[in-house]
Amino acid sequence: MGWLKRLAERFRWRAVGETGRAIPVLQVEVTSRCQLGCVYCPRTVLQDLWDNGDLLWEVFARDLRPVLKDVGLLHLQGWGEPLLHPRFFDMLAVAKEAGCETGFTTNGMLLHPGAINQLVTMGIDLVCFSVAGAREETNGALRVGSSLKRVLANTAALAACRRERGQTRPRTVLFYSMTRDNLGELAAILPLAAA
Repeated sequence: MGWLKRLAERFRWRAVGETGRAIPVLQVEVTSRCQLGCVYCPRTVLQDLWDNGDLLWEVFARDLRPVLKDVGLLHLQGWGEPLLHPRFFDMLAVAKEAGCETGFTTNGMLLHPGAINQLVTMGIDLVCFSVAGAREETNGALRVGSSLKRVLANTAALAACRRERGQTRPRTVLFYSMTRDNLGELAAILPLAAA
């Protein structure tokens, strides 16, 4: 019995989620690589010790695939940017085939029109965007390599694609990574998120 199957068995006693599946949410880090250098991220702070790598497709297919029938929501996130994984869309497709809701957290910089189209076509359920400021300067200083304007434009493009197709999915969420340096902009992020 694989380690994920044992994990699924361990959590079977817990209350099931809306999907009626034994594991309401399973979060998987598919990569520890990221193109940003966020000042508060362990990837940056511990860069001399950090191991950049991807979850092997073989591990996903062999160990995760059999467990997915018991998973309500498979959420791909972690300290890396999921869109950097070369088999990211394949992983989402496998989860959808298993009947899972699917979602991921992204820094939003790699969501080009082709990726947006693919996400909407696949029926992905949730896309979470992460920012760290309501002003370009603040976000850029904390999330080095990120552009707030581009992230918000990509979020809007995803919403527009969804609307054009008359779909309600994927839901979009804007995560605000709060620090002492951006606490004062918290109220200003609300109209940006609403837009």
